[in-house]
Amino acid sequence: MFGKWHLGFQLHGDGPRKTFDFSKPLVGGPLDCGFDSFFGLPKAPSGPPYFFIRGRNPVAKPTEETPGTKRLAKTNGEDNRTAYSGGDIAPGFVPELCNSQLCDDVVRTITEHAKSDGNKPFFLYYAMLEPHVPWLPTEEFGGKSKAGPYGDYIVQLDHEVGRVLQALKESRLEEDTLVIFSSDNGAMWRSQDIEQFSHRANGQFSGTKGTAYEGGHRVPFIARWPGKVPASTVTDALINHSDLFATLADLFNVDVAKAYPGSAQDSHSFLAVLSDPPSNHQRPGMIVTPGSYRLGDWKLRFRRGGGSTDHAVGDAMLHNLSDDPAELKDVSDAHMATKNRLYAEYQAFVDARQLKPLAVQVAERKSEKKARPPQDSP
Repeated sequence: MFGKWHLGFQLHGDGPRKTFDFSKPLVGGPLDCGFDSFFGLPKAPSGPPYFFIRGRNPVAKPTEETPGTKRLAKTNGEDNRTAYSGGDIAPGFVPELCNSQLCDDVVRTITEHAKSDGNKPFFLYYAMLEPHVPWLPTEEFGGKSKAGPYGDYIVQLDHEVGRVLQALKESRLEEDTLVIFSSDNGAMWRSQDIEQFSHRANGQFSGTKGTAYEGGHRVPFIARWPGKVPASTVTDALINHSDLFATLADLFNVDVAKAYPGSAQDSHSFLAVLSDPPSNHQRPGMIVTPGSYRLGDWKLRFRRGGGSTDHAVGDAMLHNLSDDPAELKDVSDAHMATKNRLYAEYQAFVDARQLKPLAVQVAERKSEKKARPPQDSP
């Protein structure tokens, strides 16, 4: 595993300012979740501490201080999304060079694997930093796009994906490798960005990262597997990242229900779509954010967003995304039966769910805190 982990390491201390304990091996990272090796960061390099992790240990401990670039950006009237905060940093760590250093390691690993044991299957997960903030394209890519630092950062991302594909080709692994490229959310692209750069990072979709609109979570999904996935084809099949679990299990003939009882109940294989893109794929409905529910082209979106799933049917708007991908028209009155059916499915999903998203946990803690009676002073 390479890149941004961002799924939690075990931190120490009380209150919100918990820290890493560098006197012991770091716990909670990729090596504790099934990966054999890890080189990357605990999060995006937008705030301290800044350091690389290899395996369970820091490559170098963050023993120095950096002033960061946010204050300078603010003084110069620059976009804060191109800057990072001051704080603890490891000697030799340069945020602007993180992306190329990660890509170097990915390419090296592919090359070494091919030379040492090229016939042995391997799985490589590369969580690139681009285009997450801070947008830090190197000088080589500055000005390459017409969409400012964000666009230049995308050009850099494209270059690094190309390096990985070239490494597979040169290592003669290209024909035997399934490559999947995707993203974890829509772009953080504001209305003023659209106006300034005459560019819509989320295309025709409304909203940005973190919203219940399609622009918040609809992402690219590209698969390449010579001889297995037909090249230059497109499918309109609806899938979710959670479906990768069932799809890979299906590919390797693993009976998930038997091997992992009770797991991945919201994961649905789309293996048939990879080999035959036009094939019919009817995925069950899914909650995309706490504020929306999707079934085929129909989408239920609640007026009140946030982390809560406590919604009434009257809070919802109904959209048909095949006719209205920007979610501008509420068609509830004309399709009340469909709206009620989706709402019932939404509620059933919420009631049956065992794992709660972090946003829901935070919302519940805030609600509980408000409900507590005031304590008497001593």
